[in-house]
Amino acid sequence: MIIRHPISHSVEHLEEKMTAHLGHAVRYVMTSDLEVDDVPMDIFYLLEKPEDEKSRYIATPTLNSLIYTVSADIIESYDIGMIQDKDESWFYASSLSDCVMIDGNIVRGGRKELNGRGFEKFVVKDGYIVENILTEYKDYYWPNVAP
Repeated sequence: MIIRHPISHSVEHLEEKMTAHLGHAVRYVMTSDLEVDDVPMDIFYLLEKPEDEKSRYIATPTLNSLIYTVSADIIESYDIGMIQDKDESWFYASSLSDCVMIDGNIVRGGRKELNGRGFEKFVVKDGYIVENILTEYKDYYWPNVAP
Protein backbone atom coordinates (compact mmCIF):
# COMPACT_ATOMS: atom_id res chain seq x y z
CA MET A 1 0.00 0.00 0.00
CA ILE A 2 1.16 3.52 -0.75
CA ILE A 3 0.46 6.81 1.03
CA ARG A 4 -0.18 9.65 -1.39
CA HIS A 5 -0.81 12.60 0.87
CA PRO A 6 0.18 15.79 -1.00
CA ILE A 7 3.40 17.33 0.30
CA SER A 8 5.27 20.50 -0.58
CA HIS A 9 8.40 18.89 -2.05
CA SER A 10 9.49 15.48 -3.26
CA VAL A 11 10.23 13.02 -0.50
CA GLU A 12 13.76 12.53 -1.84
CA HIS A 13 14.37 16.31 -1.78
CA LEU A 14 13.17 16.58 1.82
CA GLU A 15 15.30 13.63 2.94
CA GLU A 16 18.42 14.97 1.19
CA LYS A 17 17.91 18.45 2.68
CA MET A 18 17.44 17.15 6.23
CA THR A 19 20.29 14.63 5.97
CA ALA A 20 22.63 17.44 4.84
CA HIS A 21 21.39 19.74 7.63
CA LEU A 22 21.65 17.17 10.41
CA GLY A 23 24.66 15.21 9.17
CA HIS A 24 22.74 11.96 9.75
CA ALA A 25 20.56 9.91 7.41
CA VAL A 26 16.80 10.37 7.83
CA ARG A 27 13.61 8.90 6.44
CA TYR A 28 10.55 11.06 5.81
CA VAL A 29 7.58 9.81 7.84
CA MET A 30 4.70 12.25 7.25
CA THR A 31 3.55 15.86 7.44
CA SER A 32 1.49 16.62 10.53
CA ASP A 33 0.79 19.20 13.16
CA LEU A 34 2.14 18.14 16.52
CA GLU A 35 1.50 20.14 19.69
CA VAL A 36 0.52 23.39 17.92
CA ASP A 37 -2.67 23.23 15.87
CA ASP A 38 -2.51 24.01 12.15
CA VAL A 39 1.27 24.27 12.02
CA PRO A 40 2.10 21.25 9.86
CA MET A 41 5.62 19.92 10.24
CA ASP A 42 7.56 17.59 7.96
CA ILE A 43 8.50 14.71 10.27
CA PHE A 44 11.63 12.62 9.82
CA TYR A 45 12.98 9.52 11.53
CA LEU A 46 16.71 9.37 12.28
CA LEU A 47 17.94 6.07 10.85
CA GLU A 48 20.75 6.05 13.40
CA LYS A 49 20.26 8.03 16.57
CA PRO A 50 23.37 10.12 17.32
CA GLU A 51 24.62 10.00 20.93
CA ASP A 52 23.98 13.73 21.38
CA GLU A 53 20.42 13.55 20.03
CA LYS A 54 17.57 13.04 22.50
CA SER A 55 14.88 12.34 19.91
CA ARG A 56 14.52 9.73 17.20
CA TYR A 57 11.99 11.89 15.32
CA ILE A 58 12.81 15.39 14.08
CA ALA A 59 10.34 17.87 12.57
CA THR A 60 10.72 21.09 10.62
CA PRO A 61 7.96 23.51 9.55
CA THR A 62 6.53 22.84 6.11
CA LEU A 63 7.46 25.35 3.39
CA ASN A 64 9.99 27.08 5.63
CA SER A 65 13.16 28.22 3.90
CA LEU A 66 15.03 28.36 7.22
CA ILE A 67 15.65 24.91 8.61
CA TYR A 68 15.14 24.55 12.31
CA THR A 69 14.09 21.37 13.99
CA VAL A 70 12.08 20.29 17.00
CA SER A 71 11.67 16.96 18.72
CA ALA A 72 8.79 14.99 17.24
CA ASP A 73 8.80 11.80 19.31
CA ILE A 74 5.22 12.62 20.33
CA ILE A 75 4.10 11.46 16.87
CA GLU A 76 4.14 7.84 18.10
CA SER A 77 1.43 8.70 20.64
CA TYR A 78 -1.12 9.90 18.05
CA ASP A 79 -3.64 8.00 15.96
CA ILE A 80 -3.45 8.64 12.22
CA GLY A 81 -6.79 8.37 10.45
CA MET A 82 -6.49 7.47 6.77
CA ILE A 83 -8.90 6.82 3.94
CA GLN A 84 -8.29 4.75 0.84
CA ASP A 85 -9.20 5.59 -2.75
CA LYS A 86 -10.29 3.15 -5.44
CA ASP A 87 -6.64 2.73 -6.54
CA GLU A 88 -5.78 1.58 -2.98
CA SER A 89 -3.68 4.65 -2.16
CA TRP A 90 -4.01 6.11 1.34
CA PHE A 91 -4.60 9.75 2.38
CA TYR A 92 -4.68 11.52 5.78
CA ALA A 93 -5.50 14.95 7.21
CA SER A 94 -2.25 16.66 8.17
CA SER A 95 -3.58 19.30 10.55
CA LEU A 96 -6.54 20.34 12.67
CA SER A 97 -8.18 22.30 9.83
CA ASP A 98 -7.30 19.80 7.10
CA CYS A 99 -10.10 17.71 5.64
CA VAL A 100 -9.74 14.98 3.00
CA MET A 101 -12.75 13.52 1.16
CA ILE A 102 -12.47 10.58 -1.23
CA ASP A 103 -15.20 8.32 -2.62
CA GLY A 104 -17.69 9.26 0.11
CA ASN A 105 -15.19 8.79 2.95
CA ILE A 106 -13.82 11.64 5.00
CA VAL A 107 -11.02 12.17 7.50
CA ARG A 108 -10.30 15.46 9.26
CA GLY A 109 -8.82 16.98 12.36
CA GLY A 110 -5.18 15.95 12.11
CA ARG A 111 -3.84 14.25 15.24
CA LYS A 112 -5.79 16.03 17.98
CA GLU A 113 -9.40 15.84 16.82
CA LEU A 114 -9.49 12.87 14.48
CA ASN A 115 -12.95 12.33 13.04
CA GLY A 116 -14.84 11.58 9.85
CA ARG A 117 -16.34 8.45 8.34
CA GLY A 118 -14.93 5.43 6.56
CA PHE A 119 -11.40 5.95 7.87
CA GLU A 120 -9.03 3.43 9.42
CA LYS A 121 -6.70 4.12 12.32
CA PHE A 122 -2.96 3.83 11.95
CA VAL A 123 -0.01 4.70 14.19
CA VAL A 124 3.62 5.67 13.66
CA LYS A 125 6.06 3.04 14.89
CA ASP A 126 9.83 2.94 14.34
CA GLY A 127 9.61 5.54 11.57
CA TYR A 128 6.80 3.97 9.58
CA ILE A 129 3.05 4.50 9.44
CA VAL A 130 1.61 1.11 10.30
CA GLU A 131 -1.82 -0.32 10.89
CA ASN A 132 -2.94 0.02 14.48
CA ILE A 133 -1.03 -2.66 16.37
CA LEU A 134 -4.31 -3.95 17.80
CA THR A 135 -5.04 -5.37 14.34
CA GLU A 136 -2.20 -6.42 12.07
CA TYR A 137 1.32 -4.99 11.63
CA LYS A 138 1.97 -3.92 8.03
CA ASP A 139 4.35 -1.30 6.71
CA TYR A 140 2.94 1.55 4.65
CA TYR A 141 5.42 3.74 2.86
CA TRP A 142 5.90 6.57 0.41
CA PRO A 143 6.40 5.78 -3.28
CA ASN A 144 9.97 4.87 -4.23
CA VAL A 145 11.08 4.61 -0.60
CA ALA A 146 11.79 1.03 0.37
CA PRO A 147 10.78 0.11 3.93
